[in-house]
Amino acid sequence: MRTLGGTVLSVAGVALIVAGCSGGTAAGPTGTVQGRLLAYPGPMPSNGKPPANPVAGTVTFTDKSGHTVTVTVGASGRFTVRLAAGNYTALLAPTRLAPARENIRVQANRTLTINVLCSWDSGDCG
Repeated sequence: MRTLGGTVLSVAGVALIVAGCSGGTAAGPTGTVQGRLLAYPGPMPSNGKPPANPVAGTVTFTDKSGHTVTVTVGASGRFTVRLAAGNYTALLAPTRLAPARENIRVQANRTLTINVLCSWDSGDCG
């Protein structure tokens, strides 16, 4: 289980498959990135496990060449995307909250899970 700052990362489900750059088809080996955008009311509880709610938004992946793939995240907060193997900057942007940014490595035939946990109280994410 990976963590991103104060975020909790877990397995997510709904399959929205986007490949390559700007709607094209990924060349070469691909991997999967999945996750969820979540928000909780108020400050983080002392047990570190707030009652989180899914939130809509966008997730954008940018490779070293500057090509981007953007996934629109619906009310379930879940996303799944297939990307060419390589390094990316992921910008996880829940609606009306500050985005979280993470450098990720997509590995061929592997799944990476990235969930971001945000606070409605402060407006900050992960």
